Amino acid sequence: VGNQVYAFDGVNTQPIELLIQRNDFVPIVQKTIANIEQAVKFLFEELLVLESKLLPYNNQLVFITDFFNQIEKPNENQLKKLKKWFWMTTYANYFTLYSLSKQRAAYHQFQQFLKDENQDPLYNDKPDSPFEVIEFPTWLTMGSVRAKALILFMLNYSQDFKKVDSNTVEGFKLHYLFYDKKDSKSHFLPESAIPILIESEKLIDKKSKDMSSILNSEQSYDNYFITDEIKEKYFKKEENYKDTTLVLRKVLIVQSENTFIKKLGLL
Repeated sequence: VGNQVYAFDGVNTQPIELLIQRNDFVPIVQKTIANIEQAVKFLFEELLVLESKLLPYNNQLVFITDFFNQIEKPNENQLKKLKKWFWMTTYANYFTLYSLSKQRAAYHQFQQFLKDENQDPLYNDKPDSPFEVIEFPTWLTMGSVRAKALILFMLNYSQDFKKVDSNTVEGFKLHYLFYDKKDSKSHFLPESAIPILIESEKLIDKKSKDMSSILNSEQSYDNYFITDEIKEKYFKKEENYKDTTLVLRKVLIVQSENTFIKKLGLL
């Protein structure tokens, strides 16, 4: 947390430099490694963080590892709250917003949740003021937490927010409705992005990142924010038809994402 590294010794979470001095340091580290694997699997299967570059904050992995360190057999309510915590900390810009001292307070709040599942795992230093969500990104830059949030939302939306099997899903690829819609730095329009599970790659032409061909398909791609209205707009090939097609898709994505964020209690 911040610049301090912690590990769980089976009773308490302690700074790593204190644990190094203990005789049982090795088994503690072995248990921590096993719990990191659990945390990674949870992020992969339950939240579709399919690659490390999709993880919004490294601290999220620290907190979730601690969750599995202290709760060997989490129940449905605990897992549901953990997933909500992940989404809220992502959309609220949680670990960027808070100073180091407040991140420690956030860690303490999370510890209270680990001891009592009725506690709120999310720390808010201004409980009467809701968190603010950064606006829809102008360009898609994967160094941005907001862009990662959008990609994760679109991936989960495509799977109806259902769990995936890490034994069959290898990862994801980022394709675009129109590959030529980008700026001078090769940043793409977010409304053009179509993240797809590698398991689902059979649905598209793997040789091309441009997916405009699906706009001519009779197959339904509603789970990728491709509606009949969008297909019709593209098919007419009117002036600036790519732009107007993307405008329609952006409206659909923004509306769907806002609905999801409102359910989290952030809007």
